[in-house]
Amino acid sequence: MIPYYRHDMLNAVPAIISTWRVMRHACAGGTDPAWHGMAMSNPDSPPASAVPLEDSILDVLGRTSGTLSPPEIAHAITPDGDWHALLMPIRRVAVTLAMAGRLVIYRKGKPADPQDFRGVYRLGLPRQD
Repeated sequence: MIPYYRHDMLNAVPAIISTWRVMRHACAGGTDPAWHGMAMSNPDSPPASAVPLEDSILDVLGRTSGTLSPPEIAHAITPDGDWHALLMPIRRVAVTLAMAGRLVIYRKGKPADPQDFRGVYRLGLPRQD
């Protein structure tokens, strides 16, 4: 006897494959030329959205007196949008800004090495002591 949900499972397969293709394309950074006939981008060039994200992060941090977590910053940048998609770009930009000395990455309340930190972290502006 066939379970009653088998028909629903078979109908879901095209949606699962479509979702997988979209995720594969996103994970590849959109640089796979086999997808939609797109040409490969230069991996050394910064993404077009990196500069505004840097400014946005610094602006949000400038409006607060303490530190903020990446989700708090993402909410402030896109309050109604898909803020989850900003979490990894915020981390990448935060590492770049920390290496340049423009912000500090905190882990357990202490400054962390921007090239070697894991887990939960917060971002803040350098102190003007």
